Amino acid sequence: MSQRFHHLILAQPFKQLPVLIVDGKYEIAQTTVIYRYIGAKYGAICETLEEQAICDSYGEHINDLFFKCRAFFKAKMQQLPEQKQKETYEEFNKFFTKNYIPAFIKQFNKNGGKFIVGNKVTWLDFFLADCTDLLLVSFNDMLTPEVKEQLTPFAKHRDDIFALPGLEKRMKERKELSEAGNKVYQGNPENYEP
Repeated sequence: MSQRFHHLILAQPFKQLPVLIVDGKYEIAQTTVIYRYIGAKYGAICETLEEQAICDSYGEHINDLFFKCRAFFKAKMQQLPEQKQKETYEEFNKFFTKNYIPAFIKQFNKNGGKFIVGNKVTWLDFFLADCTDLLLVSFNDMLTPEVKEQLTPFAKHRDDIFALPGLEKRMKERKELSEAGNKVYQGNPENYEP
């Protein structure tokens, strides 16, 4: 970890990223909270409290997947014994294929296939689209053809969400940052305006 990155981490409220700084004074930490905040600010929230609770539960389900994903990457990065790496990958893969994918497919189908919850885009749609993109990029070589087939509706959802009007600048900036290998986003907040 570079010295600059280490100092950046230490300056954050929970000593981890991401953190969204609003108006130079509000430091909002935790990925799901940031998605909820931006969703509320720009109207990408559900219309009822019950639908919002469903959004929250699926958002937590995404976090469950990433908890298992982090365990696998940690085992690999720390060069733990091959057996431990294999166990953490198998735990991740089992949860991903037997729990995560079927749960979201069921919810997609129940809700008509366009949005995850309700009849308009919500913060959860953006969260799932970003996570789908990350998974398809990071795990593409590890995914079996059967799993890739199961992810077809996820990829379509991601593409539909990323194609929404007003996101063109942000998507271009995201691609440029990714190609440059940047790990710390310091982009233009104007690219988030609706």
